[in-house]
Amino acid sequence: MALVILSEREERKAPGHLEGERRTTVALSLLLFTVLALPETPAGAAPALYLPWTAGQRMYVLQGQNQGSHLSPTSKYAYDFSLGPFDSTSWVVRAAGPGRVAELREDHPASPDCDATFAGRDNHIVIDHGDGTGAVYRHLARDSVLPAVGTPVARGDPLGLTGHSGLVCGTNHLHFTTVDLRTRVFLDVPFSDLDTGRDGGRPQTDRYYVSANTAGMATGSYRILLPYTSKRSGLRR
Repeated sequence: MALVILSEREERKAPGHLEGERRTTVALSLLLFTVLALPETPAGAAPALYLPWTAGQRMYVLQGQNQGSHLSPTSKYAYDFSLGPFDSTSWVVRAAGPGRVAELREDHPASPDCDATFAGRDNHIVIDHGDGTGAVYRHLARDSVLPAVGTPVARGDPLGLTGHSGLVCGTNHLHFTTVDLRTRVFLDVPFSDLDTGRDGGRPQTDRYYVSANTAGMATGSYRILLPYTSKRSGLRR
């Protein structure tokens, strides 16, 4: 087994929420996760990725690539997705591409807003795409992750629910990014959804996008009974 270290500088000024207040400065947070069966060669072309939520649903981009606090080497290709700029309602996160669950964490409690002591204590899941690339889904709700480590997932399979875990300022959101699992280099992989085409597959800050992520929703690689209720958070999908 090998370890991949992810670090993210999670400093963000939420629209309207922190206006007039001193910007919160936080240290880099380190997230260690174990990756199963890492390739011996550098990552090749990543599989086609689709926006990580239910097809037909519209989501808002709180922060896009190289925007806001996404300026560090570990976050420059990341996105923060939510229902709206001030809407913290939980929603179902779906696999952007096919793969296998390499690592997950779901036992962290909900965190206070902008509390730096919760840096690196977010619930998350990492999907290994099998070609050397992976996707990281962060800030999930406690006990909401659905598949187990090692489970194969199809694109569109439900992974968990968004929540306020780890260092989050303002609106609950999903932090999504892709990474070369061998070199630890974060990757610029454009989305394939039609609605992102106007921006080259790279969603932009302060815009809404509709997902075309339909594969796996009806015939996923594991069964989910609906409606799903998180074991502790009480959130319903």
